[in-house]
Amino acid sequence: PRSTPKPSSAASVCIRDSVPYCDCAGVLKLMTYDGYTARNKFWDLSKDWDGFSHHILTLRNGFKFHYVCNDQGASLDQEKPVVVFIHGFPDSWAIWRNILSSSSLQQSATLIAVDMPGYGGTDSLNDYSPTNVLESLTEFILAIRAKYGVDTEAGMRQKKLVVVAHDWGCVVSMRLAAEAPQLADRFILSNGPLVRYCRDSTG
Repeated sequence: PRSTPKPSSAASVCIRDSVPYCDCAGVLKLMTYDGYTARNKFWDLSKDWDGFSHHILTLRNGFKFHYVCNDQGASLDQEKPVVVFIHGFPDSWAIWRNILSSSSLQQSATLIAVDMPGYGGTDSLNDYSPTNVLESLTEFILAIRAKYGVDTEAGMRQKKLVVVAHDWGCVVSMRLAAEAPQLADRFILSNGPLVRYCRDSTG
């Protein structure tokens, strides 16, 4: 006779006749619940997340960027640098949540985590190309510099801006660092290509 399935974990994986099998309906229900929980926690724009509020920044051409920021009065604080976090593929601003939740970082800097074009709450580009992504992101950073007081109205820098990027965001930020280094005081790049090795591998 077949043995009675015995749940081995909350993930609805059971043992039947010494063979693990999955309660697909239970897992699907769990995934749906987790997806709803994540969406409600990170994507309800009416709710702050861990001291961060949601913002929409509209560029001159009408393109809309979504980002989160711990900016309660931060734009008036000339001592705090501005740090812009740029995610990779296929992520969103929420990939940075464990770093953003650091109380010491929140106290020492204005933290901004943006959704790249086509991701999260940011608009999609009609023509999605590296150059169009780069141009949109450049305009976003320029707008952030103005909004959060990095530059004075006369164009003089009065506090630092740092870009922290990962993966696809790292690739785009490498071009920013190469072609428009004045956009940031520092570029911290992770999980990106090593240019010399890329050049070597292409002959």
